[in-house]
Amino acid sequence: MRNLFYFLADSLMFLTDLSGGAIYVAHTNNLNFRQLPFLFVQKPVAVGYDVIAKEVYWTDVERKTLSAAQIDGSNQRIVVQGLGVPDGLFVDSDNETIFWTDTDFKTIESIQFDGSNQRVLINDVDMPRAIMIVPENRKLYWTDWGSTPKIEMSNRDGSGRQMILDTDIGWPNGITYDMQGNRLIWCDALLDKIESCDLDGGGRKILLDSTHGAFHPFGVIVYKSTVMWSDWVLKGVGVEEPDNQTWPGLYSSVSFIAQPSGFHVVVDSCSAEPCSFGTCHPLGVSNYECDCVTGFTGKDCNTAITCALPIESEDSHIEDPKNLYTPGERITITCNNNGNASTTWICNASSGYWDATEDLKCPESAMNHTGRWIGIASGVIILAVLVLTAFCVFAYIKRRKQRQVNNGNIPEPQERGPLPHVPQHPIYMDMDEDQHYYSGISNPNSIGHIYDTNLVDGKAGAQRDSREDQPRYETMLRSITQ
Repeated sequence: MRNLFYFLADSLMFLTDLSGGAIYVAHTNNLNFRQLPFLFVQKPVAVGYDVIAKEVYWTDVERKTLSAAQIDGSNQRIVVQGLGVPDGLFVDSDNETIFWTDTDFKTIESIQFDGSNQRVLINDVDMPRAIMIVPENRKLYWTDWGSTPKIEMSNRDGSGRQMILDTDIGWPNGITYDMQGNRLIWCDALLDKIESCDLDGGGRKILLDSTHGAFHPFGVIVYKSTVMWSDWVLKGVGVEEPDNQTWPGLYSSVSFIAQPSGFHVVVDSCSAEPCSFGTCHPLGVSNYECDCVTGFTGKDCNTAITCALPIESEDSHIEDPKNLYTPGERITITCNNNGNASTTWICNASSGYWDATEDLKCPESAMNHTGRWIGIASGVIILAVLVLTAFCVFAYIKRRKQRQVNNGNIPEPQERGPLPHVPQHPIYMDMDEDQHYYSGISNPNSIGHIYDTNLVDGKAGAQRDSREDQPRYETMLRSITQ
């Protein structure tokens, strides 16, 4: 798991010594360079740094390798070997990818930090040297000091290649990105100039030239509007500040370096100091986290924490209320029926919520008391009405079903069960919920037999043909045959 909380109190600068076979590091706040304890370094040119894993990467044109190691010298390893002349290098911490140029193979290539997925992105460049990715547009930029000197750019995968500058240029060496000015800065070792331009090559400006004195720039960096470069004539590092038009100073602490070449400053997401009121933690070149000081919040710690006015209860009120309160401010909450009972709340600077010093229980007002009983009574009345309504509906449904039965609503055949065998022209009559009667009349003018049956079991009952019952059955038969 890569450490995502590496903190730079100030940025680091790395410098290679081509002829001395060494790599140096210094802090930007003191510039006291010290040699890193790396082994088997012969002719290092380009150098880069992974701000997340705290690893240094460098190319060696003598060993034809791209190597890496922790800044303390541990975990040193060769990432790629068998190269031609690896001149330029860029470490993309956000995507764990290394980009480099090869003057011998005339290529621009990339590989993952773990040594996997090596790719040739562009294979027809002339004499490529420095290379970088601009975080603003995620484009690759590189210098080419071949037969047609120029500066080119492309997408990260090598597509969309285009030339942005090819006039008044000799040996373009180092190139860097000015984050605050959103501009490219490069140095020219043939014309002895340091220039800048927009990301598309326009707006070109000369920052420094030989009129200021003899110098031979190789690598260039910019840190907080200060341009610095490695110089073979000065045998050290030159500095040019925007407000200082005098000849750049030479840092004696590095003046013994014979051929200061690759020059790199750690530019991470915290280099622009995005945290207004807090400490910045870089999560790569583009991402960061801010630890805000008390009283501020937000991604950039630029939003002051405030507490909103609490909602008053019906039994209390807030003394001298206002809409917003700053951290540490207090409010006094007082009971309406007892002016001596009160409590104090404090606006919490960390959360933006109120901290109560003690609980406050206020006596209930008469209006609230009456209102509560009215509410209870209303609820009881509504419940009683609902119960009565449900009872009435139930009774109505029951009576309606009984009426349907008495009026002779005929159930479906499957509900009646099997019918007994009766003579021709059976006549059906519904007398009650249980008994059904069938007439065995074959001739409507004569009196036939009457049968009864039960709906439940469908069995025929006794035959009803008693002469004593004839008047009653005749009356019934007339009613059911009409």
